[in-house]
Amino acid sequence: MTAVSVTSLVVVPTTPASAVSTGRPTAVAVAPDGTSYVGFANADGLLVLAPDGAPGGSIATDGPVTALAADPDGGVWVDDGSVVTRLSRSGAALATFPHQPAASCTADAARYGGLAVTSTRVYVAERCRGSVGVYTRDGALLATVDLPGSGSPRGIAVAPAYGKVPARVYVAVPDAGKVYGYNASGLGARSKPVATMTASRPGGVVADDRGHVAVLDASSNGLYLYDAQQRYRQYRTLGHPPTAAATKGYLSRPAAIAQGGATTGRHFWVADTGNGRVQRWNTTGTTQWMADTRLDGAPDDPDDPDDPGQPDEPSTPVTTCRGTPSVHIDAGGRVAHRPYVTLAIRAPEGAQEVLVSNDGFKHTDRKPLTSSCRYPWTLSGGASGRPKVVSVRFPGVPGRASDRIVLDGAAPVIHRVTAKWVTARRGWVVRIHATDRGTGIAYAKVGKTRSSTRRFSWPPDIVSWDSSQLRWIQVVDKVGLRSRWYHLRL
Repeated sequence: MTAVSVTSLVVVPTTPASAVSTGRPTAVAVAPDGTSYVGFANADGLLVLAPDGAPGGSIATDGPVTALAADPDGGVWVDDGSVVTRLSRSGAALATFPHQPAASCTADAARYGGLAVTSTRVYVAERCRGSVGVYTRDGALLATVDLPGSGSPRGIAVAPAYGKVPARVYVAVPDAGKVYGYNASGLGARSKPVATMTASRPGGVVADDRGHVAVLDASSNGLYLYDAQQRYRQYRTLGHPPTAAATKGYLSRPAAIAQGGATTGRHFWVADTGNGRVQRWNTTGTTQWMADTRLDGAPDDPDDPDDPGQPDEPSTPVTTCRGTPSVHIDAGGRVAHRPYVTLAIRAPEGAQEVLVSNDGFKHTDRKPLTSSCRYPWTLSGGASGRPKVVSVRFPGVPGRASDRIVLDGAAPVIHRVTAKWVTARRGWVVRIHATDRGTGIAYAKVGKTRSSTRRFSWPPDIVSWDSSQLRWIQVVDKVGLRSRWYHLRL
């Protein structure tokens, strides 16, 4: 995975002095300009990060944080589980209102509770109840939506209308393994889910203005992307579930997620709780920066018996793959149908680490050498006829290598077929209008039945006096992916 990291970045708040006890973030929000706010379930105060991940100071709060939401007009909203507060960019309290009805409980603020804010509404995923409260920005309760089952919710997000999908509110219920979607218009006590997505333990949820929903799974350490316009088809998985490690792109018990708007590239900000950091990813999962939020000497998380303390240290065994440097993508395969591949890397003597890059070392990901000699990797960009090149080199040791592979996971598409009798050619002349996003179309198959076809090199010159020989048409790309059959009726 190509990544740009901010080295030795430790965010230390200036005030209050006790703002962080463990430094393991459980809430995150991002302002329209890319400034992010980071909250903690077991400590007072927010950390502020600049758009590039650099430290930006701190903001005092009255207690630990359950959830955060950026205000469309700037500033940040904070929910502590019983009171919602709107803060200005400088941290001044502009408004505050209590949850209705008031409730308190021992539910873990790192695992339950959520907040979403629009220009007219505030949506509170209640940490202590299995419901969502809908408020005006002034704190007037408009509705309480009871969720299916008895579990408490976690992440909540609001998506504007896009295409044929109306504006919707999405809320995750971790213990049920579900994310429920509700129509935002008329959301009330009698509202029922109109969509459901399933995950192992869904937590943070974000939704953009293009019909995409991203669900963070604290159990699998993955981020799952769904397309609302295609009946919530899951079309992409980011992260490296289920393995957690300190290297870039890996997650450990992620608790929350935020997403920037069009002006910030719709990137993801992930509260990587177990690793004590915030990561910013683009929409293909490339880590653009990581901000370490732990203080030097910070104790382990007292509320989590499984807390690993410091980030998991990558193992550095002596690799058995020594010799002339080399890299092979998917065992030397010629074509990959998905961007998620495996690299087999052979290192020179003396090397302890490898730098891997998708773009000729403009951006690199540093990995410790492993005894298996194999490394998960994500190819950059989408499918195309131009091969993807992955390069490797070894810090402090001469030698580099590269391999290439074509990424083509989409079959060609026939848009339409026309046929016209041309007397000069004494037959029906067929024109096939088709496209391929990957390697390009190689040939067309045309015949009376699907099992009895002739092959025509692309672009084809198809002429037949017998129209029955033109009933079934298919195109095939250069890696063998086939379109759906087209039935031509003459």
